[in-house]
Amino acid sequence: MNIGVIGLGLIGGSLARAFKKAGNTVFGYDISQQTMLKAELLEAYTKPLDKDNYNQLDLLIIAVYPRSFDNILQEVAPKLKDGAIILDIAGTKRVIVEAMKKASQQYPNLKFVATHPMAGKEFWGINHSSSSLFEKASLLVAPVKADIADLVKIKKAFVKIGVASVVMTNAELHDKRIAYTSQLAHLISSSYVKSPSALDHDGYSAGSFRDLTRVAKLNADMWSQLIFDNRDNVIKELDIFIDNITRFRNALCNNDEQQLNILLAEGNEQKVNVEKATREWKRIHNEND
Repeated sequence: MNIGVIGLGLIGGSLARAFKKAGNTVFGYDISQQTMLKAELLEAYTKPLDKDNYNQLDLLIIAVYPRSFDNILQEVAPKLKDGAIILDIAGTKRVIVEAMKKASQQYPNLKFVATHPMAGKEFWGINHSSSSLFEKASLLVAPVKADIADLVKIKKAFVKIGVASVVMTNAELHDKRIAYTSQLAHLISSSYVKSPSALDHDGYSAGSFRDLTRVAKLNADMWSQLIFDNRDNVIKELDIFIDNITRFRNALCNNDEQQLNILLAEGNEQKVNVEKATREWKRIHNEND
């Protein structure tokens, strides 16, 4: 398959490397010439993507910040052949899907599918890309304009680079759930690490500190866009978190050890339930596959 990737950062660069390793012809482009040179050294693409080869693409992945997506889509869509599939990889979907819906009216012979590979690191840029980044990951898929054959083609391509499950969703459900599983977690991590005590953790910390602070290390330009554009869902999750953390504070302020014990036990029980639900989800998914 001929696959184009616009934006060779952590995710885009990793996708380019993974698809090339899987035997596809990959056309790569990044606005940064330094990134292009590094990607060439990493053999992240077969050929540079330019105006002369857009019409060869079967699949185009636009791997840029969500607010840049629409402008790039409008620029490149007229260059693609009939039947080409356009994907994104952004962490929010409502803005992306609206842009795809608009473009599908302008370019009825193209296919549009919003996707989100659930993989990443606390680093960014082509230097941290990896062809193995998507091994055992899930891929969220929100079709905008595509038929079953297109979706099968996408699934097969991603399975070949290690994706373990493909989850069908829509823009509203995606943004609601990602607000909790990803964006809230980054806000909590960022808040936690801002304590002055963080600078004195050496020798007094182990897995808990490491795990809770890991995603405080982030690309602030990208994450501020993602979180702000999904702020309605993030605010709802923040309100729930603030309510729960306030209950712990109240128990301590009221010298109520029994209430503290109850709250901790409730959290433990919920974690057990989450693990049971995860095992059941995997069982059902494996059966469906």
